[in-house]
Amino acid sequence: MTIEGTTHALERPFLVLATQNPVEYEGTYPLPEAQRDRFLVHVAIGYPSADEERAMLRLRRRGLTPAALDDVQPVASADDLRAARAEVDATEITEEVVGYVVAVVRRTRELPSVALGASPRAAVHLLGAAKAAARLAGRAYVTPDDVSRMAAPVLRHRLVLTPEAELERATPAGAIRTALEDVPVPRSTRHDARPPRGHRPRSHLAGGAAPARRARRARGAGARRRRRGGRHSGQA
Repeated sequence: MTIEGTTHALERPFLVLATQNPVEYEGTYPLPEAQRDRFLVHVAIGYPSADEERAMLRLRRRGLTPAALDDVQPVASADDLRAARAEVDATEITEEVVGYVVAVVRRTRELPSVALGASPRAAVHLLGAAKAAARLAGRAYVTPDDVSRMAAPVLRHRLVLTPEAELERATPAGAIRTALEDVPVPRSTRHDARPPRGHRPRSHLAGGAAPARRARRARGAGARRRRRGGRHSGQA
């Protein structure tokens, strides 16, 4: 990080956040498209719900400052974050998922309402966010649902709409929805087709075990008939 010509090395891991008030931003300037493209996700916070606002009013305060700020404790260390990053990096992806990411990103460049679509860097970020979403869902592999779920937060700050689309009150989120609707979702991946752990094929249960039991019963019945037939012939 460079401040007034002096470079400061940041210890890894580090995080860069940028905030913007959508209502009052006098004296500030929007970030250029190339700089926005470097941010992984855009998180739209919005207003809290009614229950959340009531909870805010119930907080203990010293004047106007919430007293509960003193109770905030760290929930993860730097080592925990490094370990989590290593897990995300090790998340498996298939060629079907990679193709789906590429198709969605490229479709945003073809929409008539979009003047500037998602960049190749956006595709890298979308796949990385999908890998993290998969881990949060308890999986070690990415599915198309992970990609579609992360498409809006990863792509919406990168798209630039045409003036005509803005006059019609179109939004980047709407353009992303259109791109997702236009791109066919892979029906299955190798991970989707993988049977659950402990699963045995139906043919082994129904086609193998049951006929074997019937064969054993048939052999036993035949042996009993032979024994009875032998006793009858001796008495005669």
